[in-house]
Amino acid sequence: WQRQHWRSIRTAYGNAPFFEHYADELAPFFERRYTFLFDYNLDLLIFILQKKLGWRGEITFSETWFPPGEWPHGPDLRDVFSGESDKWPEEFQPLPYPQVFAERFGFLPNLSVLDLLFCCGKTGREVLQ
Repeated sequence: WQRQHWRSIRTAYGNAPFFEHYADELAPFFERRYTFLFDYNLDLLIFILQKKLGWRGEITFSETWFPPGEWPHGPDLRDVFSGESDKWPEEFQPLPYPQVFAERFGFLPNLSVLDLLFCCGKTGREVLQ
């Protein structure tokens, strides 16, 4: 599935301004076998957010489950990321940035961080702040 996914990404983003700049570094993520999808996603997130976009935040994991609405560390975004909610908190409204098919479809919010990386390069970090 990973090779097929990479081919789809190359087709969709091959003409993006920064695709060729990052393609060789990203390709191994689509060739290496992972036992767990979680490990794959985590490696890819760390690579893109921290190593390529320069995000200095920390990815942490909780060993305690909290019921909805009781997350003690800021806004509870679990429903947003699970797809069960179509509403982002007001402070997390997406900022428009140049996209490959913007002239055809306008700005499409909430796409992959790969879209941001391929379209904006390192300046994509400013969109995330």
